[in-house]
Amino acid sequence: MRVHARGRLLASVAATSALIGMLACPAAAQTAEPGAAEQTSTDEPAQDIIVTGIRASLAQAIDRKRSADQVVDVITADDIGKLPDDNIAESIQRVTGVQITRDEGEGRGVNIRGLTAQTTINGRVQVGANSRNFDFRNLAAEFFQTIEVFKSPLASQPEGALGGTVNLVTRKPLDGKPVVSIGVEGLYADYAEKLDPRVSFFASDQFADDTLGVALSGAYQRRHVRSDYFQALSGWRRDTLSVNTGFDFNPGDTAQNRDVIRPADLRYRTQDGERTRYGVDGTIQWRPSDRFEVRFDGTYTRFENVFRNAWFRTLSNNPGSFVPGSLVISDQGSLLGGVFTNQRVEIDGRYESEPLNLYTFGGNARWEAGRLTVTADANYAKSDFKLISQFLRFEGVQPATVDFRFTGEDVPPTLALTNANGSPYDLFSPALYVPNLAQDRVFDGASEEIAGRLDFDYRVESGILQSIKAGVRLTTRDDTFRVGQTANQTGNRANPAFYDQATGRRLTIADAPLNTFNAPYPWRLFEDEGGTFPRGWLIHRYPADDPDVGSTAYLDAFNIRDFGGLINSVPEQSDIKEDTQAAYVMADFSGDIGSLPFRANAGVRYVRTEITSRGLFNNNGVVTPVEGSNVDERWLPAANITFNLRQDLLLRIAAARVLQRPAQASLATGYNINLSSGVASLGNPQLDPFLAKQVDVSLEWYPTRETLFSFAAFYKDVENFTAARTFTGPIPGVTQLDGDTDFVITQPVNAGGGKIKGFEVGVQLPLTFLPEAVRGFGVIANYTYSDSSTTSGQPIGGLSKQSANLIGYFERGGFSTRVAYSWRSRFAETGEGGNQALPLNIFEYIAPAGYLDASISYDFSPNFSLVLDGVNLLRTKQVRFTGIEERLRDLSITDRRISFGGRIRF
Repeated sequence: MRVHARGRLLASVAATSALIGMLACPAAAQTAEPGAAEQTSTDEPAQDIIVTGIRASLAQAIDRKRSADQVVDVITADDIGKLPDDNIAESIQRVTGVQITRDEGEGRGVNIRGLTAQTTINGRVQVGANSRNFDFRNLAAEFFQTIEVFKSPLASQPEGALGGTVNLVTRKPLDGKPVVSIGVEGLYADYAEKLDPRVSFFASDQFADDTLGVALSGAYQRRHVRSDYFQALSGWRRDTLSVNTGFDFNPGDTAQNRDVIRPADLRYRTQDGERTRYGVDGTIQWRPSDRFEVRFDGTYTRFENVFRNAWFRTLSNNPGSFVPGSLVISDQGSLLGGVFTNQRVEIDGRYESEPLNLYTFGGNARWEAGRLTVTADANYAKSDFKLISQFLRFEGVQPATVDFRFTGEDVPPTLALTNANGSPYDLFSPALYVPNLAQDRVFDGASEEIAGRLDFDYRVESGILQSIKAGVRLTTRDDTFRVGQTANQTGNRANPAFYDQATGRRLTIADAPLNTFNAPYPWRLFEDEGGTFPRGWLIHRYPADDPDVGSTAYLDAFNIRDFGGLINSVPEQSDIKEDTQAAYVMADFSGDIGSLPFRANAGVRYVRTEITSRGLFNNNGVVTPVEGSNVDERWLPAANITFNLRQDLLLRIAAARVLQRPAQASLATGYNINLSSGVASLGNPQLDPFLAKQVDVSLEWYPTRETLFSFAAFYKDVENFTAARTFTGPIPGVTQLDGDTDFVITQPVNAGGGKIKGFEVGVQLPLTFLPEAVRGFGVIANYTYSDSSTTSGQPIGGLSKQSANLIGYFERGGFSTRVAYSWRSRFAETGEGGNQALPLNIFEYIAPAGYLDASISYDFSPNFSLVLDGVNLLRTKQVRFTGIEERLRDLSITDRRISFGGRIRF
């Protein structure tokens, strides 16, 4: 049996085992003691009910939600390192109304009801590297006990997002018993065919008569990743052909009825690499009395991406060189096939390294003096990355005839390459390829924020007024971004790496030094998928064990910095400083309206933000500093009220005005230029922040301590949405690597507003009504519908109209299993290389997709357990299309992941 076949078998066994566990284990567990007592009456609160495992986590989460002063959903871990998923973003996606983005199959970004979420750790705002969007790949799930998803704000909470706030809560050493926990797992990726380690620990102890607590945790994980791709990397674009196509996508063009929307290129590639994540988290907590407490905590994590790409591409030039009668044009004007002559063929091997670092440190002090509580908090947060991208591209010495067809399925288009005489095009012969481009690019980005806040809470307890709260918060944030690129287009005959100095002959891959880096591509592309296209080719491959890969060895081997190399040819840099002053006042209320009990809060937050943006502009080789600034002041009211319709039935109503600042890339001055794809972006520091008026209504029924039925409706009226204005034209002093001077340039502008309205339905239900012999099952299900519209006509990026989660679990006698399926409908998102069809108001979308995960665990004792997890068991494909599904832009498939291990606690 082949290795990859064993990987698929292992994944299938894991998925089947989880499902069998759901169905068969009740019979096996009939003689086991129940894992929890049941609550069957809602007349009296059942404070003495004890539950464990999955049901304990759900009960704790429901209790937190029920007692909250705002619309919130909560995820809790009943034990160390036992959040529902290894990746925090993947845990959060189970929450009603939450949608996530993925990178190589792993959760990366989070939005709430289609809009960006702000991320905090212990209430402190975290920064993404040169981004508002926090990268959840950078955090180990073992560090956190609770995840809170706030959908309606309090006036006392930091502003910063339209969607809501995700707060990650670490464990506090004085809130639990001393403990040491160690977990060890092996993670198998079936597509990469690799087994990797995952290790974590947590230790907590108390001293000085239990007034001083210390906690320390650490985590290490390595993961091999393999993904296969088809891409129209440069996007789909309008072209005018020399035949009557029956379509005219540009009425202002004089060439009537000759237009098509066609792929600008066809690229097939594979990517394999390693992801390493490690970090530490620590807390010191001192509580000499109930009235005074000091806490210091900090987190450092590092997430390292190292990837090696191999690809070939064609159909990138001479769109008019087609064989008459061969074109396949759909009813929507899409060029879905044809035979094109005189086409370039390029092959490439690429090395990319991207370490991401996260540092966050803070101190908090709370002091109670009678009715007054004073809290002071200060923190420092920093996130940075450095992306190195190096490649050596080759092109065939002979052009090819390209015959392609898009099939309409989620498989790559069929592709056949032939020579002019009709013989097969050889993708493996080193003597048939000459160097085309050698390039080294380095991207540096960093964001850091220093914040301090002071809060006062005075308990009034007079009538319905319970307390008055006020506070101030000062922050300063700095975002920097740099691009350095060194390129050599291999056209200088004086370079001995590309030309024989004695004869003047241009070297091929068969010649030294070019031959030292190249080998046939070792795998079959999309090996388990259908379709007819090249499955392998010659690549420029970086040795995995070369310690100099990613450093000067590559540059020196091909004299990239000499012989006409373009060193920092288009210097790009951005420096954005953001200073914010905020203050709030808020009151808490409690009482009765007639016979109806209620609790409420209302307040207003004042925010002043000053932004200074600096960058560079390149005009005919003369680099000039440019600068822009903006000052914005806003008042943000917020109110929440909760009615106890019955002891087990709550009605919440919330209203607020919320604010989100534009993305750093949107505020940058100067250009961000991709010389290879011909795409550029231009920032706009004069952008106004996004603002939204929002209303939430939530009805929550708690028939038992572990059961919840909820329905929520929401409405957001958004101002100042950012829309992309795209145009084609030159950038003074800048030329693409292929000599073209026209770029597709995108610039953000404020373009009116939009509205989002929808509803959520959720249920958490242990099936305690089942007969004793099969008791232990439970179900969690939720569905979210979000309808949106914008005055600009552009879709809201990242917003799916529909999303749903269905989770079934079984728990009894120390055995537990869980199967979770998450699905979302299509959402707008532009891929790598930009969207060349955007000037025609044609947008790009990620196709609907669902992900299946499962887990099985068994507790041999309170101190030892084993677990088997499966992630992405369906090996779900990610599909991106331009406008309509027949215009396939990206197709990728990545690993199914299986992990097995144990945890010991003492």
